[in-house]
Amino acid sequence: MLSTMKAMKTLYPKMLHCTCFAHGVHRIAEFVRLEFTDVNALISNVKSIYCKAPSRRRQFRADFPELKLPPQPRITRRGTWIDAAEYYCDHLYDVDSAINKLSNDDSDVICLTKEILKNKNLKNELIFIKSNFVCLCAGIEKLQR
Repeated sequence: MLSTMKAMKTLYPKMLHCTCFAHGVHRIAEFVRLEFTDVNALISNVKSIYCKAPSRRRQFRADFPELKLPPQPRITRRGTWIDAAEYYCDHLYDVDSAINKLSNDDSDVICLTKEILKNKNLKNELIFIKSNFVCLCAGIEKLQR
């Protein structure tokens, strides 16, 4: 990034670089994602469990008709990871129940996710993220508008 800025500066000597404030807030959200490795592993594993498996999505909808499917955050889409963490905070027991109904023989990711869900600190980490960082998503939305 820095070398790109130097190259641009030679082509455009009067250019100034101003980081978008929304981008700066997103960088804070990215730091949060990197600090909570268990939550990050849960979110990415559940995403891969349901992403390309229509039968699993149908089963989830059948078991929990009032609940949306777990979100599939995109790291490049600002704030979606924290939104996903909020979803898991609110619906962790439902997701845990749905994952535990899946067969371990289907995928190694299912086994790994079941192990992550056994972590005693997972719920506390999700509560911490929800209570301290969900406001970042609202701020990012306002800044993008």
